[in-house]
Amino acid sequence: MTSRHARERVGGPPPRTKTRGLAPTTVTINAGGDVDGTVSSTEPKKCASHRLIKVFKQKTGPDELIGSDEASKEHGGAADWPIGNPGVMGKIDAKARATEDCEADKSPVVEA
Repeated sequence: MTSRHARERVGGPPPRTKTRGLAPTTVTINAGGDVDGTVSSTEPKKCASHRLIKVFKQKTGPDELIGSDEASKEHGGAADWPIGNPGVMGKIDAKARATEDCEADKSPVVEA
């Protein structure tokens, strides 16, 4: 017999699914000394401007958080995010978590 909590969701927002109509999000990353990129969406006010972007170094086991920034300077559906020079070498990527209105996304992996 399963508990009530196992059968139905109690409290909190509904599960995030593409059928809920979340706005698509795209995260890019550039690394050439300083690390920066953009976050863009069809709903830039909700999903690009002021979106928290986290940058991770790829490694065996959990990836290592090496920096984060809130995207700003919105232009044409995209917002810029820079973290400067994180002082690491290796493969890195950037991630934006899903929000109530926006899909999550992960940039391609690049070499820092």
